[in-house]
Amino acid sequence: DEYKKIEHQNRTLLQRMSNIMENPSRTTDSQNNVRKFCRSLNLRQRRENLDRITCDNSHLLSRLQKMEPYYKVANWEKDYKRSAKIMRHMMEFDYKSGPSPGAIPAVTK
Repeated sequence: DEYKKIEHQNRTLLQRMSNIMENPSRTTDSQNNVRKFCRSLNLRQRRENLDRITCDNSHLLSRLQKMEPYYKVANWEKDYKRSAKIMRHMMEFDYKSGPSPGAIPAVTK
């Protein structure tokens, strides 16, 4: 009995949806037309703003392309080698128990 009632309600809803799809009402048509023909009131200003931004971006791009590199790769490599050497020296010393077995022992008096 309960299933028949639910089935009947589902059929009724489906029929209503079908009718709406086949015959749209005036309210849905008018809403669609408003969306279709609605234009932004500040369209000209937005277009000018977009053109200005595009122009600024092209100027910036040309400046970046003409710019000479600031950093030299040779200096980077030299700094890397120096840092690696420092790291190797730091790793030779065990902070908890003192120097590693291969390190030179400290002289005590």
